[in-house]
Amino acid sequence: MTATADDFRWDLGTALPGDRAVRAAAHALAGKTVALLLSGGIAAYRGPGLCRALRAAGARVFVFATPTAMQFVTAGALEWTALSPVVTALDGRAQHVETQPDLYLLAPATYSTINKLAHGIADNAVTTTLASALGQLEAGRAKILIAPTMHGSMVNAILRQSLAKLANLGCAIVPPRGEDGKAKLPDDAELVAAVVHALQFAYNGLSNRRRDFLVLARLAGQRQPQLRSSRAGRGHEQVARTAHRFQDVRRLQIVAELLAQA
Repeated sequence: MTATADDFRWDLGTALPGDRAVRAAAHALAGKTVALLLSGGIAAYRGPGLCRALRAAGARVFVFATPTAMQFVTAGALEWTALSPVVTALDGRAQHVETQPDLYLLAPATYSTINKLAHGIADNAVTTTLASALGQLEAGRAKILIAPTMHGSMVNAILRQSLAKLANLGCAIVPPRGEDGKAKLPDDAELVAAVVHALQFAYNGLSNRRRDFLVLARLAGQRQPQLRSSRAGRGHEQVARTAHRFQDVRRLQIVAELLAQA
């Protein structure tokens, strides 16, 4: 059979307004700014996709990266997807304090960066930005999410102590995707869901209520969550409705764990 030019007329869908535009998947992060901080694990290659996923949810994204992270991803790809220059070294513009995002997302979070943060070491663009982020967290002006990724052998007593210390300071730890004896970065949808819920519960005053965690914990244990009015009142119902939008049990568990740490 002879090919013709018409065989290669593909349906490419409706064009977006610009080459770097993303199709909006939701507006949950509209008006919010997220600082995506990449530390030096192989999962840093996921950075560009995560930038686009955050933008698709409505967020404005700024990227900070360690020199080691840049071995696994290019500045060009990060800048193209984030719509802003990637910060790999601080200068007179004081990017670590001038950005002032609503949420700092450390993903991937390596063994080294987690332990540096827990012990107050600020020796590169990412760790210095995180030092400022802790101050913003203490003042109630921002949230910090940490997504640990590393080989399972590195999930040792030192790491667990550092994570416990950071959790007690108010950081939320996003559980890794366990696979092949490794702590792997969750998929983009789970990370965006964690960001959305951290910000929702931060701004509607529900994050410190133990009973809200119990509602979500019960929902997370159901194969097909049932939406019911809570006896505790409208606050519970709002949390339940939010959780019900995420039918995937794994995501419900992430929300419950975030609330438990709040």
